[in-house]
Amino acid sequence: MMRKAQERINILENSILVLEAILKNLDHLNQSFPLNHIQNRINAYKREIKIRKDFPS
Repeated sequence: MMRKAQERINILENSILVLEAILKNLDHLNQSFPLNHIQNRINAYKREIKIRKDFPS
């Protein structure tokens, strides 16, 4: 079970890296819906990583 949790954490960390790169490329758009959505996804992934690290099952 720990292996699946670690695999999920790796996927989430890679997803965060990709989304952060997209945000850097779209910096010229100020407060658009896509940027807000991407930032919300990043925050959700970071929360999930924290939960998975704090409560491995």
